[in-house]
Amino acid sequence: MREEMRREFKKKMVSYVLAALGLIASLSWNDTLKAFFGQLFSNHKDTLLGNLIYSILVTLIAVVNSIYLSHLFKDDVEAKKKDKEEDAEGDAEGDAEGDAEEDKNE
Repeated sequence: MREEMRREFKKKMVSYVLAALGLIASLSWNDTLKAFFGQLFSNHKDTLLGNLIYSILVTLIAVVNSIYLSHLFKDDVEAKKKDKEEDAEGDAEGDAEGDAEEDKNE
């Protein structure tokens, strides 16, 4: 029960972090697009370049963190799945040993 709660907590945290990073990336692109269209009608090149560089960096950070967090969670899920498979195999072997013991007693 406790392990299941930990897993759910991790899953929710990953979702919230990814949502926050996505929001930051989208807001930075929003500023960049505003500056870009502002550039079309005025002469503020430094603002456009700064926003573009910022947006690219934030997007790269969001993508790298998304990949890292996804792999982190995926590894945790795979480890749990492997543990469950090993437990199931151990139970099956225990059942087979119990059957052999019963045949021996007859």
